Amino acid sequence: METFIELEIVDVQNSQTPNDAYVLILKEKGGMRIVPIIIGLSEAKTIVLILNNVKSRRPTPHELFKNLTEHCGYTFSQILIEKFIEGIYYSKIVLTKENEILNLDARTSDAVSLALLFKAPI
Repeated sequence: METFIELEIVDVQNSQTPNDAYVLILKEKGGMRIVPIIIGLSEAKTIVLILNNVKSRRPTPHELFKNLTEHCGYTFSQILIEKFIEGIYYSKIVLTKENEILNLDARTSDAVSLALLFKAPI
């Protein structure tokens, strides 16, 4: 039986490296374990804007995905960060519709951005 550990966003920080890398810091909800994930500048900006509820004039790609998902009748259930291989986190977006479950492979930064938009668990 798999154990699912819900995570919450703690912060997005500059990694202090010359390549514009940022660190998305996730923490075990109700626990002490931390999951640091290296992301790019663009991904960091997206997450910070969503966290601060900043709206763009036109739909962003993440908002477009949200609109399309809802229009097609799917519910955004959660994201799963499933594995870490050679420095890369692998995540899935879980969508449901009636008896159908879709598991979509996604970059972790995009999956987190969408979970924030949908107010879904990580």
